[in-house]
Amino acid sequence: MANAVSPTSGTLAALLGGGAGYLLRGVLPTGDRGDAVVLVAAAAVYLAAALLARRMPVGLLGPDAGEPGAGARVGWHAIAEGARHVRERRPALHALAAVGVSRFAYGISTIASILLCRNTFSDPADTAAGLRTLALVFGATAVGFGLAALVTPPASDRWGPSGWIWRCFVLAAAVQAVFVVRLTLPVALGGAVLLGLAVQGSKICVDAIVQREVDDGYRGRVFAFYDVVFNVAFVAAAAAAALVVPPGGSSTALLAVIGVLYAGAALAYGARGRRPGLTAAAAAGGRSRPAGRAPSPPPRG
Repeated sequence: MANAVSPTSGTLAALLGGGAGYLLRGVLPTGDRGDAVVLVAAAAVYLAAALLARRMPVGLLGPDAGEPGAGARVGWHAIAEGARHVRERRPALHALAAVGVSRFAYGISTIASILLCRNTFSDPADTAAGLRTLALVFGATAVGFGLAALVTPPASDRWGPSGWIWRCFVLAAAVQAVFVVRLTLPVALGGAVLLGLAVQGSKICVDAIVQREVDDGYRGRVFAFYDVVFNVAFVAAAAAAALVVPPGGSSTALLAVIGVLYAGAALAYGARGRRPGLTAAAAAGGRSRPAGRAPSPPPRG
C-alpha cells in the first residue's frame, strides 16, 4: 500500500498545483499582472518546499563518507553505478525498460491532449475555453491516478506486480484503439481516466519491483537512474511530439502508433515472465538473482 500511496501522492500534488494555478488565474485580471501573480505564487510554494527540505539532516541523501569528488561528478558516478547494478538485476531492468516505453507513449499523448483541448475540442480563438477543457481532461487523469492507488494493491496481489503491469499496458492500448475509432470530448475524458489508471498502476508496480530486486546499498543510486530514465523518456516524447503531432492534436495514424507502443510493451514484458528458467517469484515481481551470481559488493565508504 505504501508503494501505491507514495508515487501517486507526488503525481496528484502536481495535478492539484495545476488546478490551483488555473483557479487562481481565473480570479486574477488578464494580462501581465495576473501572470506575474501566478508566477510569484508558484515561487512561494517552491520556497516553502526548500524550507521543509532544510529539516533533513545534512548527508541524509548522500554522498557516502569517503566517496571521491563532489557535486555533479559524484552525481553522475552514482547514476552510472545504479545503471550497472540494474543491469545485473534482470527483473528490475525489464521493469525500467517497460516504464520507459510507457512514459514515452504517454508523453506524446499528453502533448496531443493539450493541442486537442486548445484547437479541436474548443474554438482556437477562445483561449479561456481551451484552458477549461484542458482542466477537465487533467482532472479526469487525476481521477485515474487516484483509482490506480486503490486498484493496484489488490490487482498485484491477484496477478503479481509483473502481471498487473502488462495488463495495464493492454488497457492503455485498448484506450488508444477506441480513440482511433472515435475521439470526442466525452470519449477523451473517459479515456483520460483509464489512461491515468494504466500508467500510474504500472508505475506503482515498477517502483515495487525495483525496490525488491536491488540491494539496499544501491537503492538510492538505482532510483536516481530510474528518475533519469523516467524523465528522459518524457522529454524525448515532447521532442518527438513537436515533430509528429499535428496542430489539432488529432491524427489517426499517430493514435495507432501510440497504441502499438503500448501493445508491444505488453507483449514484450508479458513474454519475459514466461521465459524458461525464470522463477515464479521473479515473474510475480519478487526478489531473484541468477543462479551462481554472488551478491553485488557493498558500496564504497
